[in-house]
Amino acid sequence: MTRTGRRADGHTGATGSFERTRGSGPARPARASSPPRGPGRLPPAALLPVALLPFAVALGACSTAAPTSAHASISASAPVPAAPAPTTVPQAAPTGTPLLWPVTDVSAAQQLQTSVDGGAQPWTLDPEEVALNYAGATWSWTNPTVTQTAPGRLDLTNPGGGTAHLTLVQPVRAGTTGIWVVSQAQRT
Repeated sequence: MTRTGRRADGHTGATGSFERTRGSGPARPARASSPPRGPGRLPPAALLPVALLPFAVALGACSTAAPTSAHASISASAPVPAAPAPTTVPQAAPTGTPLLWPVTDVSAAQQLQTSVDGGAQPWTLDPEEVALNYAGATWSWTNPTVTQTAPGRLDLTNPGGGTAHLTLVQPVRAGTTGIWVVSQAQRT
């Protein structure tokens, strides 16, 4: 049975719905679709962080102290991220660095870089490819073996005999998008 009027607890405020159960007893408020609100009550959205707290504690997210025995096995098995290794920022070749191949001056290098940025001659972005093409164009070597000894320093070995030591530089821009140019070549 539903009635409108004064609440059973004596509240004289706004009227609301009440239901009476079979038999005797006072009327009680009708069930609502949301939990009651008032002093000491929290809305459901406010309970979400509280509901997730056991998971956060289990993962060690809420404590900087050493793990307790309650969650030591969880913390011990979780991987600890390593600190990033220090990196050096690549630098373009200093002004005055000699350029031998495939370009011989900075102006031509800048034009080649613009061309490569547009999608042409992508092999110039790979120092090994530049070294192989240089050896083929300059000494007519076919299929030499390339060994990188340091960044920008490569050794080539020709299957028909002979070796070469090359130094390559990035005259316009350093990094993965910068072209490589042979700066020094020594054939032995």
